Amino acid sequence: MGEAVTFVAFFARRAALGEGLPEPALSDPGVLRAVLLSGAYLGLIALMGIGIGAITRHTASAIAVLVSVTFVLAAIIGGASGTTVAKFIPTIIAGNSLAVSKPVADVLSPWVGFAVLCLYTLLVLGAGLRLAARHDA
Repeated sequence: MGEAVTFVAFFARRAALGEGLPEPALSDPGVLRAVLLSGAYLGLIALMGIGIGAITRHTASAIAVLVSVTFVLAAIIGGASGTTVAKFIPTIIAGNSLAVSKPVADVLSPWVGFAVLCLYTLLVLGAGLRLAARHDA
């Protein structure tokens, strides 16, 4: 679903943007990668939510934890630590590593950022699966 959303948004940009503005094409350097990884980011965040749900066993708390860690804690840590720690936070990875923008110093490269997000997702899903199996046994 994340991939569908990002491709629809990419192609719908013409209706939202006025004439005379630069129009990136999928063949432009980094654009296809950014669209694909942005869609994957949405899917990975959704899978993290499922993992957190399995860990907490409560829908509302899973949503609260996901939003708190992904957005609120990310803003606090990012503001306090600069890029030293913030470059490993999912929202910072998405904004600075996966998007097509000017390279930002001291952030993860697109594929390293994607690998870090995959690792986070595997860890959260693994913990959720282990706890769910233990609780349901």
